[in-house]
Amino acid sequence: MEINPIQNISLKFEVRRSLKKIVHLLVKEKKTQLPGEHELAEKLGVSRITVRDVLTEMEQEGIIYKIQGKGTFINMEAMGMKVTLSPAVEFGQAIEKNGYESSVELVEVTVDSGEARIRKGLRLDEEDRIVCAKKIFYADGMPVIYCEDFFAESLIGGGIREGDLAQSTFEYLLEHAGIIVTHDIVQVKATTSAKLPDHGQLYRIVGDKPLLLLESVYYTAKNKPVMHVDAFMDTEYVNLSLLRRQDVYLS
Repeated sequence: MEINPIQNISLKFEVRRSLKKIVHLLVKEKKTQLPGEHELAEKLGVSRITVRDVLTEMEQEGIIYKIQGKGTFINMEAMGMKVTLSPAVEFGQAIEKNGYESSVELVEVTVDSGEARIRKGLRLDEEDRIVCAKKIFYADGMPVIYCEDFFAESLIGGGIREGDLAQSTFEYLLEHAGIIVTHDIVQVKATTSAKLPDHGQLYRIVGDKPLLLLESVYYTAKNKPVMHVDAFMDTEYVNLSLLRRQDVYLS
C-alpha cells in the first residue's frame, strides 16, 4: 500500500481525509491494523501531534480503536455499516453505499431573505441574503432524497451561477470561499411526503409516504455556522445507522 505525502495542507481536514482513505484501502486489502503514528506522520508529511489528534477523533467516532502496546486497529463492525449519522456523509455517497446508482437534479436556486429559523441557525441579520439550492437525489432513477441547502450569499461575494451548485454544495463552498466544514449538529424528525415544500412538483412521489427529516447546521473548525440543510429522506432506499460510544460504566 502506497501512502503519498500531503501537498496542499489545510492540515487536520487533509490529514483526516487521507487517513480515511488509508482505512478504506486497508479494509479492501483485508487488513485491520494501521501503521504507527510515526510512520503515518512521516509519509503524510505532517507532525505526529496532528496525526494523533485526528486518530483520536476517529477513535471517538468508533471508526478505529487502540490496544495499549499493540497499536491502532480498524473497527470492522463500524466499517460494515452502510451509512452512519456520525460522521456525516454526503447524500450521493449514502445512496451508493446502499447499493444504488446515484444521480442528482438541481431543481432551483433562489436568493432571498430566507426564513427566520435559517437566519437564526446561521447567525445572520435580517438584511443578509440567503442562497437556497434545492436538489433531488435519485437511487436508480427513483427520487429518494429532497434537500434544500442554505448559506449566506456574502460567503461567496455574489455572482452565483446556478449550474455551479448542481453537485456538492460542500465542494462549492470550499472552491469559491475556502470554507471547510468540520462538523454539524442535526435534528432528526419524522415526517411525510405530504409535508414536503412544493409537494408534487419538486419530489415526484405518488401518494403520502413516511420520510425522515434531517435538519442540519454545518460548522467550521472555529465553530462558525456556514450552511443549513433540510433533507427529506426515504429510508426505504437509504438506511441510516448510528454508532454510539458507551460512557456509562457499572461498578
